[in-house]
Amino acid sequence: MADRLSALPDDILRLLLSRLPSDEAVQTCVLARRWRDLWRSTPALRIGEKKKTKTAWTQRSLTDFVNHLLLLRAASAPMDELEIICGVLHDNTCYEDSGYCSYDYHDAPRILPSEKAREEDLSRSAAMWIRHALSICRARALTVSFRGAHQRLRLDGLRFASRALTTVMISNATFKSPGRVLGFSMCPALEDLKLNMCKIHVKGISSRSVRRLSIIDCRFDGSTSRRTRISAPCLVSFELDVGFGRAPLIKSMPSLETARVRIRDDCADICGKAYGDACDREKRCDGCRRGSSRGKSVLLEGLSRATELELASDPRVFIFRKDCNFGTTLANL
Repeated sequence: MADRLSALPDDILRLLLSRLPSDEAVQTCVLARRWRDLWRSTPALRIGEKKKTKTAWTQRSLTDFVNHLLLLRAASAPMDELEIICGVLHDNTCYEDSGYCSYDYHDAPRILPSEKAREEDLSRSAAMWIRHALSICRARALTVSFRGAHQRLRLDGLRFASRALTTVMISNATFKSPGRVLGFSMCPALEDLKLNMCKIHVKGISSRSVRRLSIIDCRFDGSTSRRTRISAPCLVSFELDVGFGRAPLIKSMPSLETARVRIRDDCADICGKAYGDACDREKRCDGCRRGSSRGKSVLLEGLSRATELELASDPRVFIFRKDCNFGTTLANL
């Protein structure tokens, strides 16, 4: 039977290769002379989880592969998408049955110095890959979802800057810079932003272009009364699920259409003295005292333009009740 693939133009073959995991796409270089360099210029790089334990990615193997992949990739080839979804990475010294889960926000296992160093190297590599994809390859979509066995990726100092970037999805990362804003002002085309299972200890999250924002099962800072400010005036769709810490303060969203907000019972905005109502005086309860919004609405004022609004929380969470005291009108519901 004739080789029908050989009849296709190179651009179509590159598009087909971009649908494969990149480690499989690289292997096609041995098929024939024509295939030798096609993988170097595919419009997407995809690295996913491997089901077989013997071939599963480790921190070292993933770092080595992606470093060489980006180094050997054709410099002039555009990249539509960088996607790395590898879950929890283990080295040979780590055990998958250790009982640690990426959803566990409480007691993490003890980390040996050598393991900590490897995971710090992994974070530095991830930041380098993201910068390369945005600045050199001009990627339009970025998906990063992997972490070490003990720690999330540390992306504290990473600055997002790309005129081509339209979509960002990041999971299992830490953004810990209390005095800094996680800003996307240098990404004027960005419209979709998703943060899942991240640790967000920053002064604010800001973007003037994002239209759809999703922050799910994330851990905000709960140790102080300072709340993360979210400023995204062009939002039309907003989803917030606070898994831990203090709920962020939402600034005005005049174009907002749909919003879903859930505050879990692990958050820090819980009254410790009353079930169903907050303390009469904020000083009576540590949760209420530290959760003071200093005369400002935390959530409802920013969500007041929504035409479809869904709010959910534990009865002890006082944010919504306190916000009602500011007389916010939900006129578009």
